[in-house]
Amino acid sequence: MCIRDRILADSLQNSGSGAVIDEGELSRTCPVCQEPNQCGLLANSSEPCWCVQVEVSDQALAAVPANMRGRACLCESCLKG
Repeated sequence: MCIRDRILADSLQNSGSGAVIDEGELSRTCPVCQEPNQCGLLANSSEPCWCVQVEVSDQALAAVPANMRGRACLCESCLKG
């Protein structure tokens, strides 16, 4: 499961609403450090995103601001802590 899906699932579980949408630069920026997140889903790549093979901790998900859950992925640095 990619990070966006985990963030969305966490958001849906906690708030009951949310949607993953492409909001341009907002979606392409890590909500924690504001650096590019290199999201493979938004790059329209035929390859899976780099994040599907990374373990996402609850601590990493908790670092995503509530207003950004389901809207943007963490970058690799913030994901790994």
